[in-house]
Amino acid sequence: MALSTVYGVNHAKTLTNTPSNVLTQGTMAGKVRVHCDYYELASTSTANMMSYGSVVVVGDKLPIGAKVVQVILGCDALSDGSFKGTMSVGDQGDVDRYLTASQVSTAAVYFGPTLVDEMAPIYEVTGTTDNYIRLYCASGQPSVGTIRVTVFYTAE
Repeated sequence: MALSTVYGVNHAKTLTNTPSNVLTQGTMAGKVRVHCDYYELASTSTANMMSYGSVVVVGDKLPIGAKVVQVILGCDALSDGSFKGTMSVGDQGDVDRYLTASQVSTAAVYFGPTLVDEMAPIYEVTGTTDNYIRLYCASGQPSVGTIRVTVFYTAE
């Protein structure tokens, strides 16, 4: 019995050059770019404190059409012993577009985008409310520590 060869959806589109099969920028052979940023929480400075509803904008403006491939959130143990809060990663249009509320009271690293089935489609930036990645304090009040965010996206 011979095995058959099948093709992924986008690969199949590259085999037949028609207007309906044109792939958007960054879908195939896109250049991967990265934004790395961090935020220092200092309990002694009210300017650097966070609480429920706080927002931290990280990285640079994403270009329209960029496809966000992966977001990584890393943090120290942001707990004073009683804090059991969470943080999510999103944008102005959706507070958890890239990473749902994740526990940050212990040192951890989280990877997104995540959906219920853990297989999120690549999100394409439209330029309406999604040009900047934002950290949201979803619950509690983190204490002293560092929060790091790395965003991988394609462009061109």
